[in-house]
Order: sequence, then structure tokens, then C-alpha cells
Amino acid sequence: MIEIIFILGIVFFAFMTVYNAIAYRKNKTSLLPTIFSFLLTLITLLLFLEQSLLCITILMLAVFLLSVVKYPMISKIQEKRFLKELEKTDLNEPLKIMDFVVGMKGWGKIAVKYGARKTALIYSVSFSTIIGLGLLSMSMLIPDYGMRGYLVLQMTLIFTVLFYFQMHKTLKKYLYSMIGTD
Repeated sequence: MIEIIFILGIVFFAFMTVYNAIAYRKNKTSLLPTIFSFLLTLITLLLFLEQSLLCITILMLAVFLLSVVKYPMISKIQEKRFLKELEKTDLNEPLKIMDFVVGMKGWGKIAVKYGARKTALIYSVSFSTIIGLGLLSMSMLIPDYGMRGYLVLQMTLIFTVLFYFQMHKTLKKYLYSMIGTD
């Protein structure tokens, strides 16, 4: 029974790949749906062939591809959300741990005291450490996956740099908006 579901999934995603490719050629729309339909076809085929480790790798590739292609849009959405949260920051209140856990208020308070650059560095290193530990624990839990220290370090450094630039830009806007209103 499960084999039939996999075969139907392969056929469906292959059809969607062809359909999206034709739509791309006709309408000059985004190529992204074609790529993801193809990746879903490949993932379903690999699951059918019981190649789960390759599926994990392809899923990580798909997420990476989506994040690179959609980074400008995602970055703007995140920046708006961060700035809206930072505007609610009451600088007269003492710094609490929950300010960091629940939202951005703690980072806004630190940025006012130490500046955007230092705060962005602390933010990016702390979140990248959490991500790095998550990746490291994943590599320990899935020993056959082969994701070891080198790859974990590489991905953590990429996240650190991305987080730093995103947060530095947002905190600079926040600090400039405070100066402009005073």
C-alpha cells in the first residue's frame, strides 16, 4: 500500500514539474516552482528507494536554495517585524531575561547602551551558538549522516554572518529613528 502512495507521489510531482516548466516558458514566471517540484519528485523517489539520508540532504539543499532566493523579501519582512517590536521598548524599565526570550526589547535596550555594531555581534554569536549546538546534536543523533565538526562550523559561521548583517542594519535604523524623534 505504501509503495502505491509513493508511486502516485512520484507521478504527481513529476507532472507538477513538467507543468511548472511549461508555465515558466510560456509566462516567464518564476523558475522556483519548477525547481521545488523537481526536488519533491526526487525526494519522493528516494523515499521509495529507502534512501532517507539523501532525502535529508536534498531537503537541506531546498531550504538553503529558498532562503538564498527569497532572502531580500524575508529580510524586509523580518526588519519590519523587528522594528515594530523595538518601537515598543521602554528604555526606563530594567533589563529582564524575558526581554530576550519573548521578543526584541532586550536587544533594543542593549543597542541604546552599547551601539548597533556590538549588539548585532552579541545577537548573532548567541543565536548562531544555539544553531551550531542544534546541528552538532543532530550530527550525533544521526551518526550515518556524516555531518561533523567541519560542516557544523561552516554552517554556524554562515548563520553568524547573516544574523550579524541583518541585525546591524535593523538596529541602526532603530537607533536613527530614536535620534530623529528626540
